[in-house]
Amino acid sequence: MVAGTFDIIHKGHLNFFAQAKKQGNWLIAIIARDDTILKEKKKSLVHTEQERIQHVQELKIVDEAHLGNKSDKLKIIQTIQPDVIALGYDQSINVKALQAHLQKHNLTAKIVIMQPFHPEVYKSSKLRHISTKTQEATSSFDAKKFFIHPKKTLFLFLISYIFLLIVIGWITESIFIRSCLQCPVNIITTIIFHTGTLGIVYFLFSWAVHIWKKIIKILLQ
Repeated sequence: MVAGTFDIIHKGHLNFFAQAKKQGNWLIAIIARDDTILKEKKKSLVHTEQERIQHVQELKIVDEAHLGNKSDKLKIIQTIQPDVIALGYDQSINVKALQAHLQKHNLTAKIVIMQPFHPEVYKSSKLRHISTKTQEATSSFDAKKFFIHPKKTLFLFLISYIFLLIVIGWITESIFIRSCLQCPVNIITTIIFHTGTLGIVYFLFSWAVHIWKKIIKILLQ
């Protein structure tokens, strides 16, 4: 049996499940309740308990998944009576208190601590921080600010756009441009078309630059 928050499933969790599964032949996962996490760890979650248990149930390596008990998080052990309790290397659990609870209820489950799997990369707190900050970056949409960029950014965009037009003109052998010179209506249509296209492309470019800068800033924190 394993227990945890399992908010953002990553390779560290999958390795944890794989190690735990080797301790027996049936893997049961206990999902911590939202209220318990908020009360004990005082941290926000990306997913609700119903979403988290659904994600765990979808994993083939997990045979059963249950929500923990709200009033007593150790009570689920009495209900399931597992043969082995697999703990993560960084789980904040008092092993002595857990052993005392097992003895009190005449349970013989063996407690085993699993080995870490690249903790410098696959650690829930780090991934949750990046996920939360990325959501904040993408949700803080302010259209007015998207058009306020340094002159270098605007210059780079205009050069790129002009270069794109030149390439397109070269590929099509300037057929469209020649037709515009022969008919005034085509000239007006071309001006309107390129003005609208320029505005739309610059808006998308500004939005992409804005979001990219925020994501880079988050990753470097």
